[in-house]
Amino acid sequence: MNQSVSVNIHVHARSEIHETTLSHKKIEPKRGIYEEFAHVFFLTSGNALLDAAGQQIEMQADSIAYIPVSGSFSVAIEAGSTGYLLGVSQYLLIELLGSSAESVLLREFSERSTYLDAPDRHFIEEFHNLAQGFINELSDDKRGSRMAIASYFSLILMGLWRVSGSQESADQGVGEIKTLLQSFRHLVEIHYRERWTIQQYAAALLVSHDRLHSICTRTLSKTPSQLVQERVIFEAKLRLERSGSSIQQLAHNLGFSDATTFSHYFKRYSGSTPAAFRRMIKKPHLVSADSLSFGHADWP
Repeated sequence: MNQSVSVNIHVHARSEIHETTLSHKKIEPKRGIYEEFAHVFFLTSGNALLDAAGQQIEMQADSIAYIPVSGSFSVAIEAGSTGYLLGVSQYLLIELLGSSAESVLLREFSERSTYLDAPDRHFIEEFHNLAQGFINELSDDKRGSRMAIASYFSLILMGLWRVSGSQESADQGVGEIKTLLQSFRHLVEIHYRERWTIQQYAAALLVSHDRLHSICTRTLSKTPSQLVQERVIFEAKLRLERSGSSIQQLAHNLGFSDATTFSHYFKRYSGSTPAAFRRMIKKPHLVSADSLSFGHADWP
């Protein structure tokens, strides 16, 4: 693997193995470039104290904590205890969750903290294997596949979602407004490349344009157009980094009539042209997390 790929993946993923020590230690993962990361901490033996946004939770062996990008946390690990920490950037998290309709509920799950106190043995074994695969892939310079690392973390999230009971609770339904916003999000993921108008989204949701606008602005403090624009810009940034396609090809794939229209749209909502962003992304230390982020936490 070439050097640029190796450096890039370590900007977007991390792993730490915490082996037994003779003294207590405290880790504070959300620092520096890791501030915009989602993390999983797995206590494999012993005891620890998790402090997540001011809430303290005593962890025992085989306990797992998931902290979203927006969350803050620290872990005080007792002497003789072991565990490991996995993390991915917000950018990679959005990428691995994908844009299919099936990923909507998993995306919602990824935006809130989850704590599992010693789930069943079968799940722990499965989780351990996935986590070990993530660690091995990331730590081996001859491997370090971004796709593999994203796949491992995606499967980890899916497992946490299922065992936490979120899958069942999602199936039971939620409030009318939240359901409508989830449906809107679902439709955006499917149709944003087709450049649907807000009127088309409203019609598909069986509500008026004004009602959709009112619900979005009242609940999310953003208009429907802003939410769609953010999704388009994120996808454009993702493709500018990940693909070698020309600006013309990217414009076509994202539903724009030509490269000029796409470039004007991109600059209007991101502050730079597609070409300038592509040059900048080759130097990840110069790119702020804000310039990469898409506000998934704004959605229900």
